[in-house]
Amino acid sequence: SDAQNINEGYPILNWQDTTPRYTLQLTVEPADAEINLLNESGTEMMPITSENGKYVYSLVEGTYDYTVKKFGMKEKSGKVNVTAQSAPIEETVTLEAADFYPVTFHISPEDVTPSITVSYGQTQIEPEDFGVYSLPAGTYDYTVKAKGYGKVTGTIEVKEKGETVSVVLMPTSAWDGETLEKPQNINGIWQISSGEELAWFAALVNNTLEDGTPADE
Repeated sequence: SDAQNINEGYPILNWQDTTPRYTLQLTVEPADAEINLLNESGTEMMPITSENGKYVYSLVEGTYDYTVKKFGMKEKSGKVNVTAQSAPIEETVTLEAADFYPVTFHISPEDVTPSITVSYGQTQIEPEDFGVYSLPAGTYDYTVKAKGYGKVTGTIEVKEKGETVSVVLMPTSAWDGETLEKPQNINGIWQISSGEELAWFAALVNNTLEDGTPADE
């Protein structure tokens, strides 16, 4: 804001802001862990440099909250008080290996062949076995799909124990908005019987298929 009326009430530019700023360096281990730093109003602070796990910030005086996380490691949070007397500040945040717990998906009906996706943020988790995952405590998103059934999405909160996730799929002919499935072509006529096949045919007509099928097939 323009409390000193530098720009006649309009927002001031960075080069016009004379508020003192101080250096904070947070080093995270392992170096590829994610870090999130918030000021007292909850606004995310962006580093001026970041390299090999070292994040350097230029900050005004205040209290800042940080969270450091990485899949397979215990998340760690803390506070940093930035003052003229304490700056420059250098802190290292080291994550420890997390304990893992079994998470099993039970899909109904049992005769379907589902596709299960489990993700932690932007990281997609590979199963230990079909429908069985080994996960540390945390919050995960999942998606379950099967041909002829509506897509089911949800969230798992894994605590310090194993979990069973029960998912009931409901029959539907509607398209899930993602899946494309090539229909049979009999005597030059596409045999379309589902939303997935219709979406594939629409992509064929619009020449947006990625499987290489020519539009005049």
